[in-house]
Amino acid sequence: MKTKIFFFIISIYGSFSVRAQIDTISVNEFIYNRVYKNIAAHNIRFCSNSYNGAIYKPIFRSNADAFYEGFLPDHGFRLKMKVEKLNWAYPLPEFTVYKVYLQNYQYINDSNGVEKKHFDIWSDNFFLIGLNQVTKEIKYISGQFFISAISDDFRVSIKDPLSFLEYLKFREYRYQVKDIKFIKKKKKSFFYEGYSNSLGQKIKITMSLNDLEEPRIIVENDNDRQTHLQKKPLLSFWPGNAGH
Repeated sequence: MKTKIFFFIISIYGSFSVRAQIDTISVNEFIYNRVYKNIAAHNIRFCSNSYNGAIYKPIFRSNADAFYEGFLPDHGFRLKMKVEKLNWAYPLPEFTVYKVYLQNYQYINDSNGVEKKHFDIWSDNFFLIGLNQVTKEIKYISGQFFISAISDDFRVSIKDPLSFLEYLKFREYRYQVKDIKFIKKKKKSFFYEGYSNSLGQKIKITMSLNDLEEPRIIVENDNDRQTHLQKKPLLSFWPGNAGH
C-alpha cells in the first residue's frame, strides 16, 4: 500500500514538474516572439551605421543586400536570445520582470546549432520587460527597441528627484547602471550619475521633466567630450528622408 502511495505521489509531482516546464517554455516562446518583433521593427525603423551598423537605402542597387536583411532571419534561424525571470519587484504586482540577453545580434539554427553574426557595431545586449501572464500585456522597459511608457507605474514626483531612483534602475537596465545618485536640478531637468557595467565607466543621466520616459545617458569619450547615448530620430523622421 505504501509503495502504491509513493508512486502515486511521484507521478503527481512528475506531472506538475512537466507542466511547469511546458509553461516556462511557452512563456519564454511568447516573450521571444514579441521581443524579437519589437527589436527588428525598431532597428529597421531607426537604422544607421552608428546606431546599429545598418545603413538605410530606399533604392536597391545591383548585387547589394537589402538594408533590413540582417534584422530578419533566414528560414530555420532564430535570434539567439536568453530569457530569464529577474528577482525585481515591479510596482504593479501583476507584472513579472524578465531579463532578456542577446549575444551581439546573432542567429542560431535550432536543428544544427550553426550561428550567424550580422553586425560588428551592435553592442546593446541587455533588455528588460514586464509580463502580465493573465492579460499577456508586455511592458518594454529597457533596451534597443520601442519602449513602453512606464513612469506612471512608479511613485515618482517632480518635486522629489530621489523618487526617480527606482524608476531609473529599471529604465536604464540596458546599460547595467548601479549606484545611481541625484546630483542637481538645472532648469527643467534632473541630473544623476552612476556607473555602467556594460560601458565600463561612470555615466551621467539627464532627465527632462517634460519627457520622463526617455532619460539620456551621457558618457565621456576619449577626447574628453560628452557623448549622448540613446539618441535616435524623431518618430516623424525616416533616415535619408528628412522632412517627409
